[in-house]
Amino acid sequence: MNFRLFAAIATFFFAACDISSDADDGIRKDALAFAENYFNFDFHAASDHSTPEGRKWIGYVASNVSEADLIVLRSYGHAAEVEVNAIDTQNDSTVIVTLSVSGFMSMDSIGRPGHIADEAVFRLPMVRRQDRWLVRMEGPLRSEK
Repeated sequence: MNFRLFAAIATFFFAACDISSDADDGIRKDALAFAENYFNFDFHAASDHSTPEGRKWIGYVASNVSEADLIVLRSYGHAAEVEVNAIDTQNDSTVIVTLSVSGFMSMDSIGRPGHIADEAVFRLPMVRRQDRWLVRMEGPLRSEK
């Protein structure tokens, strides 16, 4: 009798681990899709991975890209690289994804051209809506200091 109970618990535990791993893979994939597009200035594609409420912030960031920023970005010649560091689950429909981003355009001063930043850490709040994980922006993304 104890063996059957142990086998049932072990089966449930391993199945739960597989579900969690699959969920993390989906979150990771959606976070990377957003971040790679956002940090490489493909704001239209990034908005596909954002909540409708966050799209206004993507539009705001896009509207502040100047010709001088684009010259700096073109002269750099490399795409920004993104890596997921951690996924912190808040509840079944909300997570915080911590990313390292390197070689990206940092536009931190209004009226001055941006510059290429070596590396920074960002936290993306994400929500699950209709079986997709979307970035919930509440303002322009800012690096952790």
